[in-house]
Amino acid sequence: MAGRKWILIVLSLYLGVLAVLTFLSNHILEKTVPHVDSCAVVSAYIDENYYDKAVPRTAICYSDQYGAYVFEVVRKKTPLGERCYLNRTSVNVLKTDIRSGITAISTSLSWGSEIIKENSSEFSDRDIVEAKRGET
Repeated sequence: MAGRKWILIVLSLYLGVLAVLTFLSNHILEKTVPHVDSCAVVSAYIDENYYDKAVPRTAICYSDQYGAYVFEVVRKKTPLGERCYLNRTSVNVLKTDIRSGITAISTSLSWGSEIIKENSSEFSDRDIVEAKRGET
């Protein structure tokens, strides 16, 4: 009987420490992780032509020696909660509508994939971010 009591005490202490560590890590990450707006890859008409993959013009980064790219937001569940990772994905720019700011692309991303709405050279592949999904 005494052995069971000790097991319950140790287990409750372990769960308490785990809860505190989870709270602290989430609190620390909220302060250090950059917050970004994200949107989905959509289809669009540009100059009466239909494109099945289009993104905001601001989502595309051209400053790389390997060509244009966007950052896909990959959401993963972890023991500490959901985390958003960036995945650098190459794109080919097909056409841009200056008025609407939408750019048609060809890419390995699928329709509906979540990407960063405004790209920046401060991000790199596999960065952790806090992504808030918005409209394209």
